[in-house]
Amino acid sequence: MTKAMNPSYPGNLTLEQWKVSIPESKPGIRKRSLDMLAIVNAILYILCVACAWRMLPKDFPKWKKVYHS
Repeated sequence: MTKAMNPSYPGNLTLEQWKVSIPESKPGIRKRSLDMLAIVNAILYILCVACAWRMLPKDFPKWKKVYHS
């Protein structure tokens, strides 16, 4: 379980919800360098809390990486 999956943050998806909503990657495709579940959870946090990108908690990836993803 990643830090971004902390259930105390509003809007976080569980691993089960993530697997249902996003299909498995196809074989032969390069693995992403960022944890997309953490990115999506960070975006959902921003939407739920309505805070500035720079106020994103340290448990999530850096705000610039989330913003530009």
